[in-house]
Order: sequence, then structure tokens, then C-alpha cells
Amino acid sequence: MACEDTLMVNEDMLCTKCMYHLPFTDFHLDPNNETAKQLWGKIQFEQAFSMLHLAKSSRVETLLHKLKYKNHPEIGLFLGNLYAAKLSTLNTHWDYVVPIPIHKDKLRKRGYNQAAEFARGLSAALNVEMNEDILIREISSVSQIQKSRTERYDNVKGVFLLIQKLTLN
Repeated sequence: MACEDTLMVNEDMLCTKCMYHLPFTDFHLDPNNETAKQLWGKIQFEQAFSMLHLAKSSRVETLLHKLKYKNHPEIGLFLGNLYAAKLSTLNTHWDYVVPIPIHKDKLRKRGYNQAAEFARGLSAALNVEMNEDILIREISSVSQIQKSRTERYDNVKGVFLLIQKLTLN
């Protein structure tokens, strides 16, 4: 899915070369990582991390493009499972996996939410319940592709609605 090479019998979704070259962040090992720093002062959270570094014309960009725009939800499941293997090394308890919702119009058009597919893979592999019922996207915002980091944050401000408070274990 990332390089278009033919997979060998023991390979799934990504060839060995692409798997080897995936640029994992390992941010889950550092509480002061770049993802967490971007959110400091904006929202309250306990942990924040990202799975992969993203660069233009990279394997990661190809995977995410296929996941989001080319009707390949199985990529989300695969990546969620892959990341869960890394996260399972942490001595952390998660109550829920909550995917970021997309607007119902976009969901109807695309047929699936790529974040929910990733969350489904995480949830299954970590054995943590996935909850899609507590957060909805009320407002359909414009595409974020050409926006800066600050513009992206401003673009989604106020578009989500918390439906119910979570009861944490």
C-alpha cells in the first residue's frame, strides 16, 4: 500500500522494506514530546502522542492518502494494530479509545471515518473499549490541507460536541 511493490507470502499491507522505513515517533515514550507541546494550554489532557512522522511524498503520506481518499479503511485497522503493539509496552490503563468524528455529510460521502478505523485497530489490539457515542462533529469545517498549524486549530474550534461525560474505570 505504500510503495506498490508485490507483497511476499509473510507480508501484510506493507512490504518488509516499507515496514522497516516507517518513521515511528516513539513519542509515547516521552511525556514532553512535540505532539503534547502543541496541545499545552489549549486543552486539558494526560497524555498525547503521534505514531508517525509525516513528510511530503513519503510512504506515510501515501498510506494516509489511500486511507482517507481511496477507500482503503483496512489501512486504518492495520496502522491501529501496529501502533497498539508499541503502546502495549507502556504500563498505562486507558478507559476508552475515542476516535475524532467526521461530519455526518462527509461520513455519508466517504462511507467511513478513517480515524474510527484506526481507533478500531487500536481498540481491538489493546483490548480497550472504543466509544464513538460521546463526541460528535456538529459543524462541517472546510478542508485543512492548505492550512497552517494555527489555522487548523482555529478551523476546528467549536465544531465538536461532547454528548455525555465518561464514567472512568
